[in-house]
Amino acid sequence: MNAAAGVRWGGGLAVAAALFAGAGPSAARAAPALYAGEGGWFAMTGLPADVRPSEDPWSFADGVWIGRLSADLARMEWGTGDAKEVLEAQPAPPPPVVLPATRNAFGACAVRSLSIRYDAAVRSHRWSLVFAGLDEDPDFEPLAFPDGSSAALALELEDAATGQRWPLRPARRGREGGTFPKATDARFYGGKLPDSDVDWTLIAVPLADGRQILQGQVQLLESDERRFRLRLAVRAGAPGVPILQAECPPAILAVKDTRAVAIFPDLAEPRRFRAAGGAPDEAVVEFDLAVVAATGNFPRRATFSLEVAAWETADPETAQREAAARLARAGGAVPLPDSVRSAGLAGVPTFAPAAQRLVHPGGFRDGADALRHLALKASELFPDADWAASAYQCAAVDAGGEPQAARNGDEAIVAVNADPDLDALLEWGQNRGQTVLERVRRSGAPAVWIRAGTAAALDYGARALYLCDYPAVWGGDSPRPAVDMRHAEAELISSLSCILKSAGTCLLVEDAGPLAPFTTYYADALACASADAAEMRRQAALAGPRPVLWTAEHPGADAVALARELGFVRPGEIGED
Repeated sequence: MNAAAGVRWGGGLAVAAALFAGAGPSAARAAPALYAGEGGWFAMTGLPADVRPSEDPWSFADGVWIGRLSADLARMEWGTGDAKEVLEAQPAPPPPVVLPATRNAFGACAVRSLSIRYDAAVRSHRWSLVFAGLDEDPDFEPLAFPDGSSAALALELEDAATGQRWPLRPARRGREGGTFPKATDARFYGGKLPDSDVDWTLIAVPLADGRQILQGQVQLLESDERRFRLRLAVRAGAPGVPILQAECPPAILAVKDTRAVAIFPDLAEPRRFRAAGGAPDEAVVEFDLAVVAATGNFPRRATFSLEVAAWETADPETAQREAAARLARAGGAVPLPDSVRSAGLAGVPTFAPAAQRLVHPGGFRDGADALRHLALKASELFPDADWAASAYQCAAVDAGGEPQAARNGDEAIVAVNADPDLDALLEWGQNRGQTVLERVRRSGAPAVWIRAGTAAALDYGARALYLCDYPAVWGGDSPRPAVDMRHAEAELISSLSCILKSAGTCLLVEDAGPLAPFTTYYADALACASADAAEMRRQAALAGPRPVLWTAEHPGADAVALARELGFVRPGEIGED
């Protein structure tokens, strides 16, 4: 900055009077001070809310003015001759640093995903080799269910870059059990693609209740980066259809006569997946797996996890309700406090981990400009400096390496990676996940409200990939591997839930997006702000026996009646629950 440069403003006499003589009851109590940020952003203290520092766009919040001046300015001046006054800019003070008390703030509650522990899970079984007969082509054994029925299994791998497909046939097979094989024995399958670059494995573990757990891994042997679509098909007698939602459905259901077969993706393992087309008698799930060396926790590997169940049903409509009721739930351990039931969420600490909202008159030029504004907001001049600092150092970047900020008029929403494992700079304090935990602990509140799904961005940053816990994906506009930040948000919620349960704190999660099955999985209660009938029913299905706090504004009579039918908790109506 040019230390000799300055700025003049209209109404200088009024401003000067406010600075040094006071401006009525709202006069500044401290001496005025001007602080310089980056990119032409400045903060000013010591001025009342009714006296703007200059004619440029400025905003006032928490006793501080923040605005933009030309980048070569470093002082303000007014008056002429002997009456001339000058206010020199000084560097903005650094963020107030709050560091975690331990190396891992989440301790034993930190997530250890399947992609990290898969090899150990495979080695935990005592496998015996299974050899094919003389006239037998090695293949997957049908999945056996308690009612005596079975369903054939098929896998296919597609290279997303070339479109080439390979049906996966096991070249290695194993079985866990005694001398005589049983349907309840765990199975192991593995093989390689013809290019000798890809090795794959699958384990199938029958459970006592008849469910079949299927977990697998795709591993690169030579290359550093490839993108795959993995399809797993179950011969169910009818085509599979998604329930509750088309994107990332919590179940894919096939019904033939009175027999229902469903594929349930593992809700503790966020993945990008969908129901896919197949043969007329197949239920098919398709996973997107970017297998890259850059995922430091599981280099050149990616896993998937799901379960398959079969049962007798009355009809397809009944089967859909039964499939929704079978969704696994880890939450519900801490009851919804009476204070929340009666008064609502007004006094409940609320966090949107994946987004940082910025507002300034005239808006922001681009993502970098928004991030420079955020850096100034991280100064100790502002009471929410720790929150801004955590967003600044965890801001997601796009495929071009630029900060991601959705701009609309005067507003910008900075996408924030909430992965609790992200490294943080010592001089900037804690990452976003650690900051959420610190604020939750500091609040001492009986309930905490997490608003999830507020940013659906991908983070292409190298550290995001290196520290992620779930397989990378790719975007529609770039083949580069990236982290789905909603997966990172689900990881935070999982770890946070574990800590809150031990403290007896109720965790509420609000998420109307397609990742809700993963973000709401660990919640003790759900929050629903929608008055749309379909969304209300979806939230009720995701919640199961857990309460749903309904916060819709100005709902119609039909929505109110449906909320009562679904058993939603409407604040102020505790006696009617």
